[in-house]
Amino acid sequence: MSTTYYVDSNFAAQGARKVWASGSPNAVDPGTNYAEDLATVFQMIEDGDSIKVARGTYALPAGIDYNCKIMSLPGTPSTFFNYTPVNPIGPYDNYCQINAGKTVHFIRGKINGPLAVLGNLVLDNVEQTVPGIQVAGSALVMIGTMTNSITRNANCAFERYD
Repeated sequence: MSTTYYVDSNFAAQGARKVWASGSPNAVDPGTNYAEDLATVFQMIEDGDSIKVARGTYALPAGIDYNCKIMSLPGTPSTFFNYTPVNPIGPYDNYCQINAGKTVHFIRGKINGPLAVLGNLVLDNVEQTVPGIQVAGSALVMIGTMTNSITRNANCAFERYD
């Protein structure tokens, strides 16, 4: 059974009664499946779960090791997903890494951080992706308008989207 989790940076200011996406037509009571940031949700989810993210700016984790959907609200202002590397040592440490064997499906929002795709990535109406999607032995599906250039090595084992 999959679970839907709700992320809203405004939960901290709401007191005991939490309302996800307060003030929007999408507002709901998140029940007990809520967090103020993505890091907390990624400690709770399991494969197949969905994450609904309210408008705001959120930090992506260093790695995503789950099959999951990350859904943002439609319209403006947007939901922004940022990534800041911590102690980069290995070749993918400068990227939020989608781990091998996992599929992450972003729906809407703006990804303002580099991604290393070792698993599979679906970008569905994602408004903007900053330079730095590296794909190695996996699939990348883009739905909607993307304006990034693609660089591949000779045997197509490596692709970079800038």
